[in-house]
Amino acid sequence: MDVEVLPLGLSLLSEIVKESESPMSVLANSLLADLTLSAVNSVMNPDKRATDAHATTAAEATARQARLVAHEIRNALVPAKTALGALYREVLLEAPGDVITRRRESIDRGIDATFRFVDQLVKLSTLAATPPEPFDPLPAIREAVAAVESETGRRIQQLLPATLPPVTGHRARVLLAIANVLRNAAQAVNAQDALIRLQAESIEGAKAVLLTVEDNGPGVPENMRRAIFTEGVSLRPGGAGLGLALVREVIENEMRGLVACDASSLGGARFVLRMPATGMERP
Repeated sequence: MDVEVLPLGLSLLSEIVKESESPMSVLANSLLADLTLSAVNSVMNPDKRATDAHATTAAEATARQARLVAHEIRNALVPAKTALGALYREVLLEAPGDVITRRRESIDRGIDATFRFVDQLVKLSTLAATPPEPFDPLPAIREAVAAVESETGRRIQQLLPATLPPVTGHRARVLLAIANVLRNAAQAVNAQDALIRLQAESIEGAKAVLLTVEDNGPGVPENMRRAIFTEGVSLRPGGAGLGLALVREVIENEMRGLVACDASSLGGARFVLRMPATGMERP
C-alpha cells in the first residue's frame, strides 16, 4: 500500500459516508477500516512490523473481517429467510395476496439491508484506517438504535440524558459494538411481548459513560455470562458467536473499558458497557 494513497482513501470515505443514508453504511465503514488497519500500520511503521511478533498481520485481519462480513449479511438475511419459509407454507392454505401482504415487509427489509451493506462494501473498498479520536457517544448510540430498529422491526426504549462526556475510539466500531448488543437483545425476545430497554448515563463524576441494555428474553445462564463474549460462543441455535466477541474487543481492548452480563429485572439479560471518558482510559 502506497502512503500517498491514504489521503485519497480518507477523502473518498468522507464523501461516500456523507452521501449515504443507510444505517448499514456505518457497519461497512467499521469493517473495512479494521480490515486495512494492519496494512496501514505496516506502511507507516516498518520497524515495528519487523520487531513485533504479535502484531496482527494483514492476512489475519482479512480472515477476521471475512467472518464479520458474513455475520452481518447473515443477520440481515435470516429474518427474510424465515418470512419466505412461512410464505411458502401459507400460500398453499390462504389467498396468495393476503400472504404476500403479511410477509412482504420482513422479506423486503432483510433483502434491502443486505444489498445496501454490500453496496457500501464495494464503495469503500479503498478505505484507509482512521486513528481513534474523541467523539460524542450520544449520537452514536441513537444511530445504533435506529439501525437495529430498522433491521429487526423491534422498538427499543431509550433512556438517554441530554449530554454525555466524550469518549475516545473508532466511532464506527463503537457504534457497531452497541448495535451488536441491541441486536442480540432483539433476537432473544419474544415477538409478541418484546421489551428492550437501553439506558445511558454519566458516572463517577463524568469519568465514564455507562450503557445498559436489558430485555425480557430468556436471559443468560450464570455460568455463561463471561463466556458469551468469547469468539465462537453463542447461546442462539446457528449463531456464529462473533457479535458479542466484537463488543468485548472494542470496549475492553480498544477503549480500555469494561463489559459485563448479568440478570435483568425485566426477566432476561442485562448487558453493561462502561466506556471511560476521554483521558480517563485505564492503562
